[in-house]
Amino acid sequence: MSRLLPLVFIFTAIQFCAATQTTDPERPKKTEEKTELINNLRLNYPEHEALTASFKLRGKQNGKKFFLTGKLKARIEEQHRIVSIKLYDAIFSSLIYSLDIDGVDVKTYDHMKKRAETIPLEEFYMVEIFGSYFPFKLLLPFLYGSVPEIIFLKKSKIDSKQGYIDYSGNSYHLRTHIMNNTVEELEYKDFFSGAITHINFDGKLKNKNDYYFPKTIQVTNSKSEEYVSIEFTRVIFSKINE
Repeated sequence: MSRLLPLVFIFTAIQFCAATQTTDPERPKKTEEKTELINNLRLNYPEHEALTASFKLRGKQNGKKFFLTGKLKARIEEQHRIVSIKLYDAIFSSLIYSLDIDGVDVKTYDHMKKRAETIPLEEFYMVEIFGSYFPFKLLLPFLYGSVPEIIFLKKSKIDSKQGYIDYSGNSYHLRTHIMNNTVEELEYKDFFSGAITHINFDGKLKNKNDYYFPKTIQVTNSKSEEYVSIEFTRVIFSKINE
């Protein structure tokens, strides 16, 4: 099986630090708007110590469509995010792929080919999808019920009227679209290829805690007709110190 399917879930969030100085008279106002937005986002995306979810995975790769079902389990253990992913054949319900992250390594097992592989987690910080490189570390926090810390950096710029937060790195530009204090879309532009990867979040999955969790996540690319769509059908999670 291609790495594309399990890679949809292999992300890790990196916290950054940045300090800037400015004499811009609009800065205090913008800083206040940003602080308010960040506080509202954090309320909608609280940190969770454990999460279990079921999902349907559809997409198109190499001109062929696929449909799988899966189960996701994530928890905090000794400050590490422990993740377990199981992918099943949608028709026969047979287990075809397993993936486990222990905070250091990614361990995969292809049940059809009976092949195991262990890869250092840092090698998955940037992976290839749809012919372009993309930092999957941006999406993993959403699977925990959180958001990537990168959008909260001092270096990021907010446009409250248009409803987005911009962040530019050395090789990419990230625009986070916000709607009703939730993330509606991540728009990632790779400076080298010029390709733009879109990650759209739609709906809210009902749960007994009434926490926000996206019902669907869809990944598309401006230079390809291929896509990956994750439809969550159930989620159960607990809040730290609840």
